[in-house]
Amino acid sequence: MDRQQSQSESPKKASPQQSSQEITREHPESSPAPSKTSHERKATKPHGLQEREANEERNAYQQFRHQVYLALERPLKAKPLGRIIGVGLILLIAANAVLVGTVGMDLPPDITFALTAFTHFSTISFAVEYCCRLWIADMIYPHQTKARARLHYALSPLGIIDFLAFAPMIVMWYVPLSGGIIAAIRILRMMRLVKISRYMKGLRSIVRVAERRHREIVAAFMAIMLLCVAASVLMYEAEHNAQPDKFNNVFTGLYWAITTVTGTGYGDLVPITPWGRFLGCVTMLLSVALAAIPAGIFSSGFIVEFRHADRESESRRNKAKSNDQQTLKDAIDANDVEAAVGALYRLLYDDETPKERREEKHDPKDFADSVKAARAHESQAEEGPEKKS
Repeated sequence: MDRQQSQSESPKKASPQQSSQEITREHPESSPAPSKTSHERKATKPHGLQEREANEERNAYQQFRHQVYLALERPLKAKPLGRIIGVGLILLIAANAVLVGTVGMDLPPDITFALTAFTHFSTISFAVEYCCRLWIADMIYPHQTKARARLHYALSPLGIIDFLAFAPMIVMWYVPLSGGIIAAIRILRMMRLVKISRYMKGLRSIVRVAERRHREIVAAFMAIMLLCVAASVLMYEAEHNAQPDKFNNVFTGLYWAITTVTGTGYGDLVPITPWGRFLGCVTMLLSVALAAIPAGIFSSGFIVEFRHADRESESRRNKAKSNDQQTLKDAIDANDVEAAVGALYRLLYDDETPKERREEKHDPKDFADSVKAARAHESQAEEGPEKKS
């Protein structure tokens, strides 16, 4: 009985879990802190640090988009990797234009496999390029919203050409087509050659002139087509009875009129009647006057385009000059020698300075050292009379 009472009075042994809970209740400061999630750790950061990290992420994102824009639109101004990508796309376009000549040729299996792999690689590359151009469309059209800019690019002539450069080939991979459609899709690869026009300033100038003078150009070609139609009908009436085997319909007369107006003159169709020869002389004289109209329109358009480009270049230089003048003024007010010398250096020598003169120029640091030495000399000269006094 005594032993049972002693056992009942003795304290019960607590399990490790119960003891730890009791310790935690008695000493809450000694309990281990619960592990925080990444979201909680991010939330515990100071507000300024979070904002700075968000700004850094946005800046990195914008810099990457800008490099993609330079690689696709201005590869010579991009970084080395972007320059390689831009030049590689140009070479890829030229290589695909050359490969069109291999359609229908009997080639060894190894060469056929290599050409097929190259075609697949080109299709994937052009698809990625199209997606990237959609992504940076708001940088190409900065005055539009992102959605409108992407729609503008997708519906533009170059956007349609970029889409046709890869979409038919992808359809051919997954959809069974007939032999004629497959041959037509392969011929469509010639559209890839037009993609190179965006990298050539001369072709862009022709497109801009055609867009600005399209009314005059359409009117000139309409006049030429009216002359061709009228001459074809009259020539058919004049030569049909004398040459029924050659001038058998009006379309034959239209063929003769086009070859005559353009100055080609194959010689397969020749008028032999007096009225036919007189009509041929009148057609040739009128064609000389009408054919010169489009040439004059394009010539005047190119002159206006070049003058507009010169004005834009001059405007950019004047704007950069005014910015450098303001920078120089602010740097002088702030007593910033390095910034002032850099602005003065840009004002004295622009990017169009010849290479010989550019090599003769001094480094801005040399100018800065000279300015600092001059200021030190002036300060010493000012301190001299003060010490004497």
